Amino acid sequence: MGISSIFVYPLRGACLLVLNLLIGALIAYSVRFPKYLRFLLQNRRWLGVMTFSYLSFHLMLYLTMEVFETQAFTQMATKLYLTLGVSAFSIMAVLALTSNDFSLRKLDFKRWKNLHRLVHLTLCLITVHVMMIKKADLIFCGIFFAGLWLTEPPRLLRLKAKRLP
Repeated sequence: MGISSIFVYPLRGACLLVLNLLIGALIAYSVRFPKYLRFLLQNRRWLGVMTFSYLSFHLMLYLTMEVFETQAFTQMATKLYLTLGVSAFSIMAVLALTSNDFSLRKLDFKRWKNLHRLVHLTLCLITVHVMMIKKADLIFCGIFFAGLWLTEPPRLLRLKAKRLP
């Protein structure tokens, strides 16, 4: 694994996150899925868990490159882009741990759904985290996240309109 490996895992994780959120947006817009894509609807939770797995590899690679020194942990607390990344990772950990049928039953669907809406906060944190990294290709990342950000506001407005009496 070379130095570039530290960027491969989060890119794959971000692709899975974007795929999962785009599926959610299509569901919100009542798009009818063809038969060959319906398996995505049933396996969205596993896409989220895979996203968390790739982000875990990314964090472990970062810590390995820093040789698990205390300086690495100090940087996570002092550098804003690392703090945002750790915050996003923490939220994703909670979402991954509750992405099972047992948690769904224990929390009941409404609480579970509200908890899993934190993925939108995670998206914000990841976007800022990536944009603050000096080595990031800002044009690629901007285009990558812009497509998703264009689908989210109308979706959130529809959600808000449903909640109003």
